[in-house]
Amino acid sequence: MVTAAGSSLMGAFEDTTIDEAKQHFDVNFFGTIRVIRAALPIMREQRAGKIILIGSIGGVIGLQYLSYYSAGKFALNGLVEALRPEIAKFGVQVAVINPGDFATNISTNELHAANSRPHSPYFVAHQRARDLYGARIRGAPPPLAVARLVDRLLNRRTLPVRLAVGSPVERLGLTAKRLLSPRVFEYLLQKSQGL
Repeated sequence: MVTAAGSSLMGAFEDTTIDEAKQHFDVNFFGTIRVIRAALPIMREQRAGKIILIGSIGGVIGLQYLSYYSAGKFALNGLVEALRPEIAKFGVQVAVINPGDFATNISTNELHAANSRPHSPYFVAHQRARDLYGARIRGAPPPLAVARLVDRLLNRRTLPVRLAVGSPVERLGLTAKRLLSPRVFEYLLQKSQGL
């Protein structure tokens, strides 16, 4: 089983209402939870099954002006870590794939925080982030690499906890986060994004 619930909510943390954040989590996190809860009893009874969640690189690296999106995707990574040992004794496995930028409709269908207006102190930076992320998605390859990775995982005997798929720069970013101090990594990330 593969779950790929996802929408994007862009805006400064302060400009995003609690109701917007709750609605976003209801789709990105609880939508995935609902699908798992529907399938898991069947897999548990048959003592076999694979669950693959489609997360995001934003669930490993926090993305500016996508704080709630990143939080929801980080939650999926934590869910997988916690769920794996609970269900392993029933022959059920779970993993999360964290894709980088791929040409999907995520930025086309993106929601923006209601308070992201010209009076907001974050407005100009939010607009720059929107343009930057949108351009990256439009210039990205189709998500064929994600589909191929899903296919390979479904045919593997055992699933890893998580895998990432993306451009060489995105994979380098994940390595840098793992190896560098948080302060140095944050500085380099901000410089590379120009936000």
